[in-house]
Amino acid sequence: MHREPPAKKIFISYTQADEAYLQDLKKQLFPIQRQGIVQTWDVSRLMPGEEGGVSTRRELQTAEIVLLLVSPDFMANEEVWNEEMKSAMARHEKDKTVVIPIIIRPILWQEAPFAKFKALPANGLPVSSWNNTDEAWLEVAEKIKLIADY
Repeated sequence: MHREPPAKKIFISYTQADEAYLQDLKKQLFPIQRQGIVQTWDVSRLMPGEEGGVSTRRELQTAEIVLLLVSPDFMANEEVWNEEMKSAMARHEKDKTVVIPIIIRPILWQEAPFAKFKALPANGLPVSSWNNTDEAWLEVAEKIKLIADY
């Protein structure tokens, strides 16, 4: 009997100011989520009564792919920077996860710890700078599918 591999767990790190970008990304990932290729988690999935920090750490520790939605707000958010980003980088150093920076708004990110990774979309051009942001998100989703299928 042939069994499909389990969906790759994706943790999406972002700030509340970038909620609209998160929603656009999730819409582009829905087709591969429905196919069982990926399963996404972000803090918007917290349930009433859940302890945010505990759930976030648990999901981050089991994610196979971590997406960083990079923006000025992301770079300035101490909680996201010190907990989510640093934890993702530490897990990457132990070969436990793949970290993918997705540049959503212009910011000086080239000196950040995650700058050593190839950013999405193409050439790190921020999603907000594209004439058609759907095309930017499609490119991002296609690359995530390639990584998840690997």
